[in-house]
Amino acid sequence: MNFTTKSRKSNIELLRIVLFYLVICIHVTSVGLSIQDTYTFWGFNYSYAMFMRIFSNIAVNCFVLITGYLLAQKNVSVKKYLTNIFAPFILYIPMYGQLYWSQGQHNPIVMIKDFCSGVGHFYHLWYIIVLCFFSFLVPYLNKLINVINRKQHLILTLILIGYASFAASFISITGLGLFQILSGNRIILFTCLYMIGAYLNKYGFKFNKYYAVTLYILIVACITFIAYLNQLKLSDLRIMDYSNIVFILLSILLFIFFIQINIENKIINYIGKLTFGAYIIHVYYITVLQKNLPFVAMLKKPNYFLYDISYILMVFVFSIFTESVRYHLGKFFIRFYLQLNTHIKYRNGMKNNDKPI
Repeated sequence: MNFTTKSRKSNIELLRIVLFYLVICIHVTSVGLSIQDTYTFWGFNYSYAMFMRIFSNIAVNCFVLITGYLLAQKNVSVKKYLTNIFAPFILYIPMYGQLYWSQGQHNPIVMIKDFCSGVGHFYHLWYIIVLCFFSFLVPYLNKLINVINRKQHLILTLILIGYASFAASFISITGLGLFQILSGNRIILFTCLYMIGAYLNKYGFKFNKYYAVTLYILIVACITFIAYLNQLKLSDLRIMDYSNIVFILLSILLFIFFIQINIENKIINYIGKLTFGAYIIHVYYITVLQKNLPFVAMLKKPNYFLYDISYILMVFVFSIFTESVRYHLGKFFIRFYLQLNTHIKYRNGMKNNDKPI
């Protein structure tokens, strides 16, 4: 989520860029893991795809950690928050409408239902839907964070981690769906991650960044290796729920690594602020490219991983470029509106002054 700030931290913006790449990876690399008869089961390509899918699973969690890290000690306007969320949709909804039309779906009601439900070409919008509901909690969470002490904050955070992860972890271990309702509660997960991000900003956390990223890679490698030993498919990995304690921990480790990086770069800052809008439009480009490129045929090639990386980079570049155009068009129209409004007020003022007394 991008928010207007007087100064941007390049390490955080770099993390946004990496996370957006990982989000695309989730939606692209997973295709080969779900289609039958693509590449050799647990061959090199399959192992690469599984590792990258597991590696990328923390993307959404880290985005929420960033939100808590940056906003927890600020006076947040819900109206401005929601405006930042919905601004990109002004341009992108017509683009998705064109996508539906080009695929023979000419009933706008279907698109509206898909949009509201987060399905069809809008499957990635579940994150936006939860974020909108979560926005109403942010001011109250900030007030709570300001009045509790460090110990209370830590205890509350641990309780939220336990609550958010218990159901998902229980299902992973037992395979039982008894607590599926709890595990599906993304608002609780977002609250948990927001509080963790707030804690790291307010009190810090002493843990070597190289240890953090090394541990992150080792855990991902271990999960992949266990899946290999048991010859598991992606659908068999119940641990992949975002609320699972393992992926909450992995999110924190990657986040700790990036917040300790000392970097300042204007290009990174610029691209980083475009990632939220690019997230909204990236599925459009995934769909268009899959239609026009022989992606399924690429899955059967020995060097598939190179095609996968190239494909993800294409979606990344197109999405960032489109959001850059939208961003500058938005600034132009806002500037034009303000100038026009000022001119109208000036003209009205001149007319009032010309009236006889």
